[in-house]
Amino acid sequence: MFSSHSINFNFSGGSVSWSIREVDYSAIDSTVGVRISQRHSWRRSAAIDFWSVPECDVDTIHNGSAIIGEGSLNCISDECSRLGNSYLSIPTRVSCTDFSIEYDYASGEAYHMIQLPVGYQFTYSFSSCCWISLLPTSQSSSWKLNVTINTNRRANGRFNNAPVSTMNPTVQLRVGQVHVIHIPMVDSDGDKVRCRWGYDEFEVGGIYSAKGDLRSNPCELTYNATMIGYEGVALVIEDFDTNDALLSSIPLQFLIQIIDAPIDNNESTVSPLLPPSCHIPPVYVGDWQRDACIGVNSNSTIDLRIVVEIPCQNTSTKIQDILTISPQGMTKSNITQDSMSSNTYIMYLQWQPRPDQYGIYQVCVTPADSEGQIGSQTCFNLQVDVKPPTFIRGSMIPTGIVAQNQNIWSISTDVDIVRPTHRNVYARFIRRDPFNSNRDTEIVRVNSANAHYDRRRITFYTDGTIWEKGQNYYINLDGGIAEINQTCGVQSAPVIDSNFWTFVTEITSTIEAAQIITSKSPIGTLSSIVESSSSEDFPSSTMEAISTEVIIPTSSIIAPDQFTLDSIATIRTTTTTSTTTITPTTTITTSATPNIICPRWLQFGLIINVTTNASHPEFTFCFHVNQSSSDVTVAANTWVPCANWKVSGAADPLMDLYVIGNNLKMLAQNDDGNSIPHLNCYASVLSYRLDHGNYRVTPFILAQNC
Repeated sequence: MFSSHSINFNFSGGSVSWSIREVDYSAIDSTVGVRISQRHSWRRSAAIDFWSVPECDVDTIHNGSAIIGEGSLNCISDECSRLGNSYLSIPTRVSCTDFSIEYDYASGEAYHMIQLPVGYQFTYSFSSCCWISLLPTSQSSSWKLNVTINTNRRANGRFNNAPVSTMNPTVQLRVGQVHVIHIPMVDSDGDKVRCRWGYDEFEVGGIYSAKGDLRSNPCELTYNATMIGYEGVALVIEDFDTNDALLSSIPLQFLIQIIDAPIDNNESTVSPLLPPSCHIPPVYVGDWQRDACIGVNSNSTIDLRIVVEIPCQNTSTKIQDILTISPQGMTKSNITQDSMSSNTYIMYLQWQPRPDQYGIYQVCVTPADSEGQIGSQTCFNLQVDVKPPTFIRGSMIPTGIVAQNQNIWSISTDVDIVRPTHRNVYARFIRRDPFNSNRDTEIVRVNSANAHYDRRRITFYTDGTIWEKGQNYYINLDGGIAEINQTCGVQSAPVIDSNFWTFVTEITSTIEAAQIITSKSPIGTLSSIVESSSSEDFPSSTMEAISTEVIIPTSSIIAPDQFTLDSIATIRTTTTTSTTTITPTTTITTSATPNIICPRWLQFGLIINVTTNASHPEFTFCFHVNQSSSDVTVAANTWVPCANWKVSGAADPLMDLYVIGNNLKMLAQNDDGNSIPHLNCYASVLSYRLDHGNYRVTPFILAQNC
């Protein structure tokens, strides 16, 4: 225990968690290494006066000289007698990672590795006095943070990992209002997690009384702010197995600051021309949703764009700071005003986790404005060494020229995915302004709840939308629109590149001559994958009558990806002629001319061997059925022998079949359809009787060995 005068009312909250790196241990080990993670917050101004260390700032964070706090985490359970003396007590001083001069807090993290016997539970406790001055509703100003460590193996033979929960040390609320505070919780094992009030002073110290209505999952505190001052909140976060048996518990304690309403400068007589202040706290409006699970590899760098906003127009209120709670090693940029909106501000967080920083970490951001108002906290979960799902460039269908009533859109991922658990995640269809990108306009958004999710493909539907003719569009994807069923549900990164997935609507009326392409060669750069040849390369009944104008705005011409062919398919060049007018009956896409929709046309009846790899995972081709109907078979397979397929890392081929009409209409999608592990062998077949017309096939080969 530590006396109250040594801490002197400087404590501002904390949490303790623990994890076990499964890869390091076998089933016969009698001890296991447990990493204990601590996050504690203190008055920033206490550093020099009480601990004789430099105050926390950008420089001291960088050089590691700001080591704040005092005390120890002590083993208090009956099983402590089984421990060596070196593991009975763990220091609670932490390396500062975040601070605020305005709100006088410094917060930091510390990690300690200890060896514990397998098959036991241990309780460690950090207790002392005193909190900063609290409202009289608290029984006393002491705190106690108890964490229970469980080294028993789970039913699946693996060790458990405790939940993680982090809060900004101060949650600011206005007096006279009822507020809902969201408390972030995450578990790397995917266990059920619930929060509750601490039972008594032995468990959580002198602030154990309930401070409002608490919902257990999601953890939300409904709080009625009736008095100005500070209120201490003490919660216990617990995880449970599938049988609802308790696995472990961790503490979380933080402060609520209740403030008066800000001064209204709208009635100011000193500066009558000053724009009005904003009386609504600032809000987070960034790329990732609250509680997003973001994958990052150790020794790799992740950049997070944090976007916040003043929710009032024509106001004098500015963003003063973006308060953070972040893991060791994370850096943050200066805050800049968005050039597209004077009320929007952007900051970048960058992190490169060390190899020893495994598991889940939380980063929390809270905007603060020039009126002294603090907005709601938004937290993200960073899962180290779990690869997020990635969208395959070139797998988007359709791109290039589309019909005005095109309503089916799809894209593939490199790993198996599930529908996101978060709500309000969208695919956003945006019309490009040809003169000013700041005036690009979102036309349609499709909620992930209304999309179709296959194993590695998402399909969006825009039924009822008529695209404006001759316009350029692009599609952005919110962060988390694809998710994998691992740990906390690691999510796909946001796609905000306006050149990633683009399309242009067909032109069916008078157009400018400059928009017409006149050429005697295929559109795009195809020289390395196709050869121009005479009409004899195709049956005359199929191709001879086809010679049409191809109308494509010059901004949409894109050279397709390069592929290696064992046998080179050839195409016939057609000659187009310039004109300024076309009629609605003009054929826009033909089986004679490659374009963005059909980068290559293969001769009907051709046998071709295509080699792809991880750099070129997709090979799209089109073909023409030149009789009333034909039986068509398209097959794709990996070269890996069946016996070695599972251990080789090879993946299933996946093929999509479309009919080309006024738009692309999917007819079929197929992989081998056999999920039995020892039989699931590397082949995809499409076999259909197809009517006269044009068709497109897109095989996706998604692994290095395919």
